[in-house]
Amino acid sequence: MSILYRIFLSIGTAFLLCAAPFGSTKANSLYTVEDIKVDVSDENAIKAREKAFEEAQVKAFKELTSRMLSEDEALNYETPPVSSISMLVKDYEVSDEKLSSKRYIGTYKFRFQERGVRRFFAKQGTQYTDVVSKPVLVLPFLETGQGTVLWSPQNLWMQAWA
Repeated sequence: MSILYRIFLSIGTAFLLCAAPFGSTKANSLYTVEDIKVDVSDENAIKAREKAFEEAQVKAFKELTSRMLSEDEALNYETPPVSSISMLVKDYEVSDEKLSSKRYIGTYKFRFQERGVRRFFAKQGTQYTDVVSKPVLVLPFLETGQGTVLWSPQNLWMQAWA
């Protein structure tokens, strides 16, 4: 595990930025949406599975848009029809499938086409970001005449963030 440290000093304050691989070292792509659960009933299992697949695509695309669009942009964004979403799917996986005579339950993982999704948002005039960074930890150190303060009620940065 590699850890990068960078200290910024300014007017008696220091911010320590630590970029480290938190959690799994597996890199999840921005365009991969996992753990989409569906539970659909219909007149038979085949129709339920078809509806579930469409529902899963819509759920996955909504998750993707929430990652790529700002909160304001996402609030006003109207999800496209499933036929448009299907054109953007690169591939998918299904796990934990369960079928009964009229019900289908499954968990999906979708990988979307990067270039296709970018073009799709660009054609709609939607502002998006496709930049992903590793998590960053910012620690608000306060340097005073008495020393360095981190987790203390006297730390003005802690008070401001609280």
